[in-house]
Amino acid sequence: MVGQDLYGSENWKRLAEIVGLIDIYTDFSVILIPTDTNTLGVSLVCELSETSSGQVFGYNKKGDFTFSAVGNGDLDAPALNQQEGTFVNIDKRVTNLNVALPYNGYTLNDIANEILLNGKENTIDYTKELFEGHDFDSFGNGFSNSGEDLRGYTLKVEEVEKRDVTKLPKSEVPKLGKNVIYLSNPVLQFGLFTNVSHQLKEEGGLYISPEHANKLKVKDGDEVTVAMKRGSIKTIKVIVDDKISGDIPYLPTFDEKIDAESLFGSYRFAEAKISKV
Repeated sequence: MVGQDLYGSENWKRLAEIVGLIDIYTDFSVILIPTDTNTLGVSLVCELSETSSGQVFGYNKKGDFTFSAVGNGDLDAPALNQQEGTFVNIDKRVTNLNVALPYNGYTLNDIANEILLNGKENTIDYTKELFEGHDFDSFGNGFSNSGEDLRGYTLKVEEVEKRDVTKLPKSEVPKLGKNVIYLSNPVLQFGLFTNVSHQLKEEGGLYISPEHANKLKVKDGDEVTVAMKRGSIKTIKVIVDDKISGDIPYLPTFDEKIDAESLFGSYRFAEAKISKV
């Protein structure tokens, strides 16, 4: 399984060639893990450009205007169990969602109708245009007795011509310094939505292994400053995590009060200076 640690690296082309060799010449099959909910679907049905212009509409992400189901945006959005629509899962299957709980606010379709000329009555009316003419109401639901997934349908897999990559060209591997920090989450948290749950609600911090905490002469609950190339967090508490070891601490994404993602680029590792407040 290949995640953002590889394809977010500056050296992603060389890593992709190595992963391709594994997929072609070994018995292993390679699966790419998407970064967030439905990022795979967006990448498959949208034409993405490397540059952007104008203002950013953030859907459950920070933007010039933020539409969020977490309650931290300019306008509230329905949660996944309040939506009728689709997402693309890791098997490249267009999976349908049905409403489980009512929602009485504005939906993404309301915003689309204000922007687009050919507005739709419901969000699901876009399904035909996005997914090869398939109508949302024609999708199956549930699983068979044998475990076969009956939901939605599987997207067509595009076949590409294989090229000889048995001789990889030499390339310089970008090196990080000694003080490296990682963008990740603790075991029980996956993002903002898990932390909304009252069973998992907690305050994040800078997670450090016990041995690294001793090296930095900090203890659980101490406050530190994390300075990085893209910015800094002036005050953040230390959380000594006995589930990790080594000298690489990590910053989480599940706590909306910690804007950790803005300090990283596409790569989840970066250099940082940690100093006690």
